[in-house]
Amino acid sequence: MSRSSEADIPQSDGIIPIHDEQAAAKRTLNVLQSRISQLETQLEELQEQRFGKVPKTVEFDKFIRSNNSPPGWKKCECIDGEPCYSTNAVLRRLLTEGPTLHHFKLECSSTQCYLNWIASLSSVPRQPSTPRPWDHLTAFELAFDFTTPWVEPTDPSQSIFYHLPPTPTLLLNLPSSFAAFEEPAHSVDVFLYIPLHAFATLTTLNIKCDWMGTHIIDVLEHCPQLESVTINSNSTSPDDEPTHRLATLAASPLLLPNLHTMHFEQVSKLDILKYIRAPQLRHMRLEWPSSHTDSLPDCSFAKLLGFFIHECNLEGTLESLHLSNLCTLTDHFGFVLSNLWGLQHLTLERVIVPGVWVVWQLFHQRAKAATSARDEALQPSFKGRQYLPSLRKLELLQIPDQYRLEWVGIPCSVTVSYETKNVLRKRQDDFFKMLVESTKKHGVRSTVTIL
Repeated sequence: MSRSSEADIPQSDGIIPIHDEQAAAKRTLNVLQSRISQLETQLEELQEQRFGKVPKTVEFDKFIRSNNSPPGWKKCECIDGEPCYSTNAVLRRLLTEGPTLHHFKLECSSTQCYLNWIASLSSVPRQPSTPRPWDHLTAFELAFDFTTPWVEPTDPSQSIFYHLPPTPTLLLNLPSSFAAFEEPAHSVDVFLYIPLHAFATLTTLNIKCDWMGTHIIDVLEHCPQLESVTINSNSTSPDDEPTHRLATLAASPLLLPNLHTMHFEQVSKLDILKYIRAPQLRHMRLEWPSSHTDSLPDCSFAKLLGFFIHECNLEGTLESLHLSNLCTLTDHFGFVLSNLWGLQHLTLERVIVPGVWVVWQLFHQRAKAATSARDEALQPSFKGRQYLPSLRKLELLQIPDQYRLEWVGIPCSVTVSYETKNVLRKRQDDFFKMLVESTKKHGVRSTVTIL
């Protein structure tokens, strides 16, 4: 008996051949897949609309969780030939294929650790139609924290500064000179290979570097568009190790034409102000170490700050000044403030001035001048004879309990806080009594807040 082929089998109505069922199922599957793709696209669009503008931050440090006994955190030891944590595949994919990132922080245990990360990133083929998040960061934070010597390659193309992303904001934390060099003084001899393009688009820089020499100034020199800078030199100064470069800078200081905000952290010396000029500066903050108030009065800061203000012509344009953890003398302190006739906001935080009431008496004299000129337009020439004539906000924070404030009768908003909170009630009563008397006597109206 011969077998009948499928073609020989008679087809009855309502019976679909097997190959037709497969084709129909395939068409249905294609439709479903297309629909799923459309839904995924719509979901991505909805997520972009809802969360696309929310800044996204990624932080990756040099430690990973170790399951060894005892369990704990293990530091990257790629400098010793171990696998490098920065070559993490998930991290690499995130920075090449992931969503747009706002802020990326990378902590490395050595310069080699960072170069390993760059090599890992470069191993992913570039897709011209798909921009990498790495190339479009709003802020990049690079921190080095290690105990191995700093190695600056002889080949400039291998310098870390050749491989920074084109970001407008950079936070650069270089290792301590005690950890990176056999002797901290050796840091002055290190030459950093900084290409011209490295900081061409940089507008905000936060740098921590306690190396001796002019390294911070060298970085600033490569930031033509810089608008805001925060410097933490950990009490070191370019003058600690005089060089030929300093002599050149003294004769021709570095011009930062767009800088409007300057913040010094952990500063004990302001020598760097001798070597830079910022004629557009509007906001300045100087923070000494917290232990600085326990030392002898600083008699040099006023001279350097006054010199910088004069050379940059900031007397009438500097809008805010914040001083923290400063111990100085009355005449030096008054010298700094007396020329700032354009200052609108003054913050004195833990500022110790022996005989400080003499300074407040100068405020009192300013109040009298303001009273006599209440009905007159304040001309620049008249402002020049007043003590802080443009001041709108005064903050006296964490002041010693024994300081007298009888002379702070000025027409502006005043915020006061004391080191010891248990004196607040008594001081508050005394202060408001003084305020009432000052208002009656001089016609000066102030707004006072006691913290």
